[in-house]
Amino acid sequence: MKILFKNLADTKKHAAKLAAKIKSPAVIILSGDLGAGKTEWVRAFIRAYLKNPKLIVHSPTYSLVNVYEKGKKKKVVHMDLYRIAGADDLESIGFWDFIKEENILCAEWGERIPKEGLRGRDVYYLDFKMNSETVRELTGFFEPAHELR
Repeated sequence: MKILFKNLADTKKHAAKLAAKIKSPAVIILSGDLGAGKTEWVRAFIRAYLKNPKLIVHSPTYSLVNVYEKGKKKKVVHMDLYRIAGADDLESIGFWDFIKEENILCAEWGERIPKEGLRGRDVYYLDFKMNSETVRELTGFFEPAHELR
């Protein structure tokens, strides 16, 4: 799939569409250059998934992990793995515990997660590219849990 987002409103619409149909547990791997729109997409996704358009969603650049919940059944873990170097770093931020839970995990720079860490989860791969100051290109695909071996 390849989609062009002409503005932030397009980005938000796409995130809301996925939020409406995604089932937990699942992982969304977001990759792309700095400033390509990953965090804005996740912000819109979390607000739509938790049905809270005014929710303040911070970038996890410095904290590395932010958790958002609605009741006991809906939980989104937002991670920034840019500074993660390996399995020990993933352990230190609680990745292996989060991945065992029934939640949605949004991982910016998620290509750093070892494939075995994704087993048993539906995985959405989203790659963002800046085409211009306002236009973003999204390429992505879906890998169902049963296909990850």
